[in-house]
Amino acid sequence: MTTNVRGAVTNGPFVRIAREGDRALIAELGRDLFSAYGSYDRYLLEWSSAPGVTTVVSEIDGNGVGLGMMRFEADSKRPTSELVAIAVSASSQRKGAGTSLLLELFDLARRAGAEEMRLMVADGNARAERLFARHGFRKTGDAGVYPAGQKALVMRKELNPWS
Repeated sequence: MTTNVRGAVTNGPFVRIAREGDRALIAELGRDLFSAYGSYDRYLLEWSSAPGVTTVVSEIDGNGVGLGMMRFEADSKRPTSELVAIAVSASSQRKGAGTSLLLELFDLARRAGAEEMRLMVADGNARAERLFARHGFRKTGDAGVYPAGQKALVMRKELNPWS
């Protein structure tokens, strides 16, 4: 059993707020998992230190295995959070790290006042689309293309207190 960011005991991966020492993990996950879409090792490092962005890290047995990154937008007509990135190392997938990261980000977004979360996912990234759909995201359109040319799909989820 481990304790997550909120202090709750969980049987799943440990999720915590990212620290300065996590920059190598962030770059590695960006390079290993997102290189087909562009220079995401560099992008994730830039985004992780941008104002309004919260980054969380998932650990299994004390090792960083994943990250989740979101931005809160309070100035819109409807407070919204954007899931900027979620990544879990290939060797740690299907062990609950992605779900743990999403649940933590949902909670952080709700506590910040967000009423919905949106994200973009590459058309054809079936594994990610299935994960997001399982957690209540629905496709709502497209938003152009990624730097490497893949079509970017937009998905949204209502952040009701019970969802």
